[in-house]
Amino acid sequence: MFKQSIGDYVQSIQIKILRSFGAMYKYIAMNQSLGLQNITSEKLKMGLALFIRLPLLLLEEIKNKRENRLLLPKVCIYPTSRCTLRCRKCAALVPYFTGGGGSTEPEVMRADILALVNSVDEIGAVGIGGGEPFLYKGLKDLIQVMLDCGKIDNITIVTNGTILPKQEVLAVLRNPKVRVQISAYPKELVKNKDKLVVLLKENNITINCLDIQPWKDVGDWTFIDDGKSAKRFAACSFSLTPNIYDGKLSPCSVASMATAANIIPTEELDFINLRCGDREIIREGVKRLLKAKNCLACSYCYGNTQSAKTIPPAEQI
Repeated sequence: MFKQSIGDYVQSIQIKILRSFGAMYKYIAMNQSLGLQNITSEKLKMGLALFIRLPLLLLEEIKNKRENRLLLPKVCIYPTSRCTLRCRKCAALVPYFTGGGGSTEPEVMRADILALVNSVDEIGAVGIGGGEPFLYKGLKDLIQVMLDCGKIDNITIVTNGTILPKQEVLAVLRNPKVRVQISAYPKELVKNKDKLVVLLKENNITINCLDIQPWKDVGDWTFIDDGKSAKRFAACSFSLTPNIYDGKLSPCSVASMATAANIIPTEELDFINLRCGDREIIREGVKRLLKAKNCLACSYCYGNTQSAKTIPPAEQI
């Protein structure tokens, strides 16, 4: 029994290390939506810091297992599918939403977040994307709810740089747990980017501006009959981050948005209904997602992988 327990802890730590280094590598190398694309000394320091923390991670994992704690390393929230751009190969599938996209009502979005927060013990990182989050009328309250819950370590707003946030939003962005990530788009598409950078710096808001990189072509959403969906899932940076859209927690942003836009079939086991009203169902669903090795969307998507075809960024429709 003792050996089995230690084996479980070691396996869990191995998963955590692999996920951490895998996330760091994949985000540095490829990720368009959360955007760490260039290997820098800062990112290498992250790897060294993780190595130094290994004994603490082991103790933390033992404590979590003994106390049956559930940690969700990261999650991305899409409160809106509305955007100021219409990119041909948008990873959030914005052009596929009729009527210019839609938004979750702020009080409903608040309830969705609290349903997840109350079902886990800690969330390492939250990304708020979309769509363009600065178009979302409930952004200030959404960020404040997450800051007040006491279970979220840090929050990143992922913007395309076309919108200047209002003063009420700037106020919550000043919190040290919050940062703004400005994704990389051709200059002719994001004429407000320089103004946004100045505005954020003037308000002492932490920012991360990304360098422009080629995008990955995820495909045309037809069924891929090659038996390699599980390999794509394992290699894809999207699969590292579960996604919330319209009351559902899904394995990744593509699965979430492609099903919401009705361009691929829905596999119920790939989703958790945050509006079911049952904490234990949500909690067990999160555990299932964290152990997932595949999802139906990977049979329609080539993913954000090294093998996916490279294309010019942000071509407009």
